[in-house]
Amino acid sequence: MKKLFTLLVTMLLPLMASAYDLADSKGLHYNIKGDGTLEVDGLDAWITTADILSDVTIGGKTYRVTSIKAWAFEGRSDLQYLSIPWTVTSIGEYAFIDCGSNIRVNIADPECWCQMQLGNEHASPLSSAGKVLVHDIETTRIDIPETVTAIGKFTFYQCRKINSLNIPSSVKSIGSSAFEDCTGLTSLTLSEGLETLGGSAFQGCTGLQTLIIPSTVKTININAIANCSGIREVYCYAENVPDTHADAFDATPTEKSTLHVPANAVQKYRTTWPWSDFKEIVPIGGGISTTLSDNGIIFALKGDGTLEVTGLEDWNRNADILSDVTINGYRYQVTSIGEYAFQGRDDMEYLSIPWSVKSIGRYAFLNCGSNVTVNIADPEFWCQMELGNEYSSPFTCAKKVLVYDRETDRIDIPRGVRSIGKYTFYQCRSITSLNIPATVTSIGSSAFEDCTELTSLTLSEGLEELGGSAFEGCSRLTSLTLPSTISTISVNAFRNCKGIADVYCYAENVPNTQADAFDATPTEKATLHVPANAVNAYRTKWPWSDFKDIVAIGEGPDAIIGIKQSDDSKTEYYDLTGRKVLQPQKGIYIRNGKKVIVK
Repeated sequence: MKKLFTLLVTMLLPLMASAYDLADSKGLHYNIKGDGTLEVDGLDAWITTADILSDVTIGGKTYRVTSIKAWAFEGRSDLQYLSIPWTVTSIGEYAFIDCGSNIRVNIADPECWCQMQLGNEHASPLSSAGKVLVHDIETTRIDIPETVTAIGKFTFYQCRKINSLNIPSSVKSIGSSAFEDCTGLTSLTLSEGLETLGGSAFQGCTGLQTLIIPSTVKTININAIANCSGIREVYCYAENVPDTHADAFDATPTEKSTLHVPANAVQKYRTTWPWSDFKEIVPIGGGISTTLSDNGIIFALKGDGTLEVTGLEDWNRNADILSDVTINGYRYQVTSIGEYAFQGRDDMEYLSIPWSVKSIGRYAFLNCGSNVTVNIADPEFWCQMELGNEYSSPFTCAKKVLVYDRETDRIDIPRGVRSIGKYTFYQCRSITSLNIPATVTSIGSSAFEDCTELTSLTLSEGLEELGGSAFEGCSRLTSLTLPSTISTISVNAFRNCKGIADVYCYAENVPNTQADAFDATPTEKATLHVPANAVNAYRTKWPWSDFKDIVAIGEGPDAIIGIKQSDDSKTEYYDLTGRKVLQPQKGIYIRNGKKVIVK
């Protein structure tokens, strides 16, 4: 009998818990699920902001928020803001039905969002979005992270604020209705690696004019590209005709459009439905000049139907490169800058590089002077740029630097960037300050070499690897902070940093450091600050042992750089990294010519 009672209680507990209602201070209502996590169940009627957090504390207990219940925000047309954290993995049916079209929707993590389980099309908050934010930054472009292998169904359903889309080669499948009715899209390149397009994946993308399908596509399901009324050019690089549903292009004007396919597959497509319904089926590159120009910029047509910048017309001094250009009625995406493209153009005055450019060839900016205004459209994409060599960096000829069309002397690497490529900011002498977030785990070779105006540098926790010559030649750098996570410092990483006076390294285990990491940097005149329990380890390891002084962090007069009065008139102390020193050592300190006594 006792066992039976225990069994009944065990069976009833999840039911009892799921019916238990909680509310937080922000007006959000929750149900406790059987696994002890929370499900969002709605919002107080007078609240118009649904700022959902990954973890909430209610009644002294902290819960993780993992889902949004079906019908949770039904009819909330007054909703103005919605933030969905990475912990939410599912949204129930009709959760956002009849919610209007004015919500600012903030997606905290696009990687997690791509794996979201959505009950139906009305579970997608993006159908009610007036603005879309990713990582708290408003955007009209969706960048799928390279860690994503599949995009789920309804994921970006009716996200009409998207006008450009980047899907990496890691994505193998796109689910049903994933981008249905994304009417702002105008051109779309599906990367090599994609194999399956789900039903209605891009149905109703009426603004779409050019579509590029990779050679790896095997299956295109019902209505995948239906009702794309703007389509005029389709490039399909698959030599074997994909298994394509008869209605894949339903209500899309294929009878007015041109299909470009590999030369050896033209006949196959002409005899296979529904591909055979295209007005023209021609070999890729056939009938089109491989050299094109637009607005004084010269391009070469690449094998995948995209363009590479190869130079400027002689009269043109402004290389205002766009992500997409239309030439002779054909729309192309610009994806690269070729080798030697601007070599010797020391008369060039302006250069703008869009997000779509993924690579710059060797010597592209060789002998281009030093008077160019360089505009980087998107620093996140720039950090992933493939640069052929140091002369591929436009910063070697930059007089001014713009980011998002605004002149700046500060580079802020966006959150979410995991690595900074080689030569990325080579000789960017306009930088005076640099912000690298904790998401960055590696910095490539010569990434910031010869950034001579940097004076202090704090590398955030999370960084593990510094490539060769990463900060070589940063001659005005006086203070350097390395995080506890640093494990590898490659050859010449801080070579010829002649101004270095203080290095703070928070790694308790001495990093694997090349002997020449600090070559030609005056470590024999500098102080190294390390954790107290690691002082002896650094004193016995080359090249760290070459520092003039190796002291515990927080010890000695050099531990205090700034002293200020707080609001309650109590003195506050800060070390060279800007961190507050809670218990500074007793003694006399000289700062700015004044004696300061710590008792």
